Amino acid sequence: MARAFASTADVGPKRIVFEKLTPNAHVYSAEGDPTSGVVIGDDSVMVIDARATPAAAQDLIRRVRRVTRKPIQYVVLTHYHAVRVLGASAYGADHIIASEATRALIRERGAQDYKSEVGRFPRLFQGVETVPGRVRTGDRRYRGFHHRPLPRRRLTVLGGNRHRIRLDLGAK
Repeated sequence: MARAFASTADVGPKRIVFEKLTPNAHVYSAEGDPTSGVVIGDDSVMVIDARATPAAAQDLIRRVRRVTRKPIQYVVLTHYHAVRVLGASAYGADHIIASEATRALIRERGAQDYKSEVGRFPRLFQGVETVPGRVRTGDRRYRGFHHRPLPRRRLTVLGGNRHRIRLDLGAK
């Protein structure tokens, strides 16, 4: 009898934590699942890595709302894997930020990665029907990801008086 791929056999619930790291930084984690970060600035919130689906992102949004009512204006995508980017549309963020390399990989491998990861990680993709339609139908573009080239590779966000975050967006 063939053994199931480790991820396909991982269907049980995981204990989710939303842990305060500093007064303005939290981590959302679940026993080895992909992690998301939350940074609370003076006027807004940044989420780092969006979750696998918009439905999955709702739990993170609820937890953010327990600690602040500030708007989630920024979502940072650290890399192209579907399990980290496809929930981005849930936040209603003004800015979805990624390096040029990440954007290129989303365009090049996005639909293929989506199909692969949904099959391998069914527990993480609960609510998969909430993912914007073009990805599910095989279009190479992730609908809802509007890319505008940034004027520079380093970007300062969450300005305000006390909290600034400088992002090094990597190679073009």
